[in-house]
Amino acid sequence: MAEAHRQGIAGPGYYWMFGDGVQGVSQFAYDPETQSDLIAASTGSALVLTASPSVLEGFAHYDAFVRHWDEFRTGRSPGREYYDAKVPLEFREADGGQMLRDVEFSPVPFATALMGYDTVIAAAFAACDAEEEKRKRQRGDGGGGSVGAANAGDNGGGSGTTDSGPTSINGDDFYQAFLNRTFAGLYGTVAIDPATGTRIPQTVPYSVSNILTAPTEDGMAKITVTTTDVLEKSESGESVWRNLEAFVFSDGKTYPPPELPPQQHDPNLIGTGARVAASIMCAVILFTSLFFVYWTHKHRHRRVIKSAQPIFLYILAAGALLMGLAIVPLGMEEPASQRGLDAACMAGPWLVTVGFSLVFSALFAKTLRINKILGRRDLRRVKVDAGQVMRPAAVLVCLNAVLMSLWTAIAPLRYVRTPIEGSVDEYGRSTASVGMCTLPADPKDSTKTWWVGLLFLCLIAVVNGGALSAALYQVHRARRIQTEFSEAKFVKLSVLSITQAWLIGVPLFFIGRDSPQGLYVVMSTILFIMCQSMLLLIFVPKVYFLREWKKKLRHREEERKRKSETPTWMQNDSTRSDVDQTQRASSSWIRGSDKARESVRNLMQKVGGSVRTSDRARESVRNLLQKVGLDGSMGEGNGSTRRTAGAGVPSGVTASGTLQTPRRRVQFAADASSPPEAAAAVADGFHDESGEGPESRRITGLTMSTLGTDSTFAEVGEIKLEVKEVRMMRLASTAEHPG
Repeated sequence: MAEAHRQGIAGPGYYWMFGDGVQGVSQFAYDPETQSDLIAASTGSALVLTASPSVLEGFAHYDAFVRHWDEFRTGRSPGREYYDAKVPLEFREADGGQMLRDVEFSPVPFATALMGYDTVIAAAFAACDAEEEKRKRQRGDGGGGSVGAANAGDNGGGSGTTDSGPTSINGDDFYQAFLNRTFAGLYGTVAIDPATGTRIPQTVPYSVSNILTAPTEDGMAKITVTTTDVLEKSESGESVWRNLEAFVFSDGKTYPPPELPPQQHDPNLIGTGARVAASIMCAVILFTSLFFVYWTHKHRHRRVIKSAQPIFLYILAAGALLMGLAIVPLGMEEPASQRGLDAACMAGPWLVTVGFSLVFSALFAKTLRINKILGRRDLRRVKVDAGQVMRPAAVLVCLNAVLMSLWTAIAPLRYVRTPIEGSVDEYGRSTASVGMCTLPADPKDSTKTWWVGLLFLCLIAVVNGGALSAALYQVHRARRIQTEFSEAKFVKLSVLSITQAWLIGVPLFFIGRDSPQGLYVVMSTILFIMCQSMLLLIFVPKVYFLREWKKKLRHREEERKRKSETPTWMQNDSTRSDVDQTQRASSSWIRGSDKARESVRNLMQKVGGSVRTSDRARESVRNLLQKVGLDGSMGEGNGSTRRTAGAGVPSGVTASGTLQTPRRRVQFAADASSPPEAAAAVADGFHDESGEGPESRRITGLTMSTLGTDSTFAEVGEIKLEVKEVRMMRLASTAEHPG
């Protein structure tokens, strides 16, 4: 046993049973330092023996036997006298009988004595039965005198009378009687097995004893043997074990170790790294969705958000949020309860289906709205509200919800752990398995319910595949539509990215279905790509457009403040009195309504080239000049100047500006000593000697600023002249003028 412990087949985790060949072990003690292997191998083992006679106490036949045993031991019974008389004479006379007197009998009979007693009684019963059987044959039972004649012949010709005198029996008769004899012995019913000629084991009460070690005062380890279980006969005659106390095994526990070595099993659970990566992706999706919901609500009154209709943006973010949450139930596995795992199997499809329906319904509705408004060719006014385009989306969401509800109620997915085929150890036990969500029941099951779950799965795939096809069709229709914020383009990119993710993910799902970790990473990545591509492509451009709009707004505000500042020439004009400046302002050359004066203050940009204009263009410029008090006559000749006085125009006006045509851009300026000279300088800018052709006659812009040393204006303004119309852009002036 010490060697067995060194070889690793005995000791903690192992259970050894010994027979009666190791009786007396309780008399041994071992040194823990030199015999530790033997101590470890013996501790917790079992000793299976015939039950101790003490278990028979209280039974009448056993108590009677013990009483006679005590009388025999003390020499007070005829049996002891008979025993002594049968001892050979040489033993009795060798030392005067001292040897017989020195023999000590155990106060309590041990098991061997009881078994010996039953054996002797069985032999005696067999002899009696054999003799009785032979006497019956001799009396002629069933045969009359023929048996007697036969017996007489056997006895040398006797008279055939065999009722008196001894009857001899042979070994065959005795053995046959021994096999057939059954009686109640000290150790229960004695019955012999005809095949082996030994007592049937089930008729003997056995006991199981626990071999343990206990330290002694001298530092040794003593073996203790304690009976823990006894095999007895029940009232119905069946053998049952009666427990006396708990059995302590080699590992110190009261329940047996496994019959086989510990099973090495790989459950193929999701690793920590994969779970952390998926959790990060889920958190990013949730944060992005909630952030864009907050951003949309905050800027809901901005033009870029109003044009996209916030209700669609809220639906998109909500759908992405639900699809991102599906990553959580996809990663559930043991040690969660079976009920929780089954619920997680259906929670994933619910979140993905409803979220996908919301996302695609919103994208479909937005694309449909763009096509309805901008896709018409008759240029008729059309009104499309949110309710009209949301009807198809509502139908898709409701249809998916109904199908998912029926699927959950009739044939929901179940979490099942399946052994991997071919992965077994030397004992035929599985060494690897995978846990996954599967359709209920097997195709071979008599209930035939497996196809119901497959039917619902196919219906959901068809419905959402149809929605995807409809969205792709609407995107194709809107491929050439240009919107103010390029919304059609980004919706198209979002739909295409989601479609591409599904086309890649579905084959990967079937390829990696035997690897829960790989499947979890693939599904989480697909959901992450779908949600993020949709959110970023829809919301980020709007964030950009809003930012650019704010930049332009700040730039305009800065420009307005800059133009509203008092020019340097006015700040330095300290020699002129306030009265003079007021008088000059009152006699300003600006006439007309407040609207005209405000418009003239904008005469500043765009016109290039000395262009010979048409009469209509010259007339338009003349009218503009007359509005501001400059009566400029447009000359026809090269360099001609028409000096026409402008009513109320102060002297010393400097006229400058830019004339712009599609081909040329020419700046002009004239220092004039009188207002007519300034008007003529403006008119000269419209003369063209280059002969560029009819196209050059189109004036696309005119900028003219008039600055006067005696004027209180820093800028008169700006007028933009185009072929079909005159647009007057309002800018802030530096001062207000009376009149």
